[in-house]
Amino acid sequence: MEFLDHPKLILLVAFLSIPLYLTIARGFWGENFESLGEAIKYLLWPDWYSLYKGKFDEDANSSTMVTLYIILCVGWALAVTEIICRHFLN
Repeated sequence: MEFLDHPKLILLVAFLSIPLYLTIARGFWGENFESLGEAIKYLLWPDWYSLYKGKFDEDANSSTMVTLYIILCVGWALAVTEIICRHFLN
């Protein structure tokens, strides 16, 4: 885990990857991010409230999509930084 030694490089890779993040987000939530607002709403709602409203399945799916998106974005930045550190900075 050599990427932990280069926090500025992680931030640079994350910033330069914004177009990729937008492309991934379009794949998850549509071309104009139509369902992103719903996904964030369900992420912030407690599960018991969604269950009470009868929208627990939508809540679970939306929360899973947002969590997966965050994992993909963070994982991408860390993986690219690790590759750069191992091959170019040693």
